[in-house]
Amino acid sequence: MAILNPGYITLEMVEDEVDAAIQQLGPEVIRVRYNLEFEPGETPCINFRVVITDAASRPEVLGQVSRRIRQYLTYDLSPFDKWGLFPHYSFRNQSADAQRDHIDLEWV
Repeated sequence: MAILNPGYITLEMVEDEVDAAIQQLGPEVIRVRYNLEFEPGETPCINFRVVITDAASRPEVLGQVSRRIRQYLTYDLSPFDKWGLFPHYSFRNQSADAQRDHIDLEWV
């Protein structure tokens, strides 16, 4: 069992809450992957990699969709308040994800 802050939280606790939050993101979201990053001298962070539908990536709705996803994961999940993890986000649409000519293990 990995412990992030001894006596306070475990990696499993983070995974359970993040996985439950991802289920609430809506039909525009195809998949979310995440990892925790701890760099010496840096604020620990959680990196979210979000694949959204092609329809959700259209210019006229992309801002609204990505803002809603970021707000939910930042404020409702609250990784910084709960675990001291600063959230970072990367988005990719379904077509771009399918056209990758090599395996990008972070996105799989």
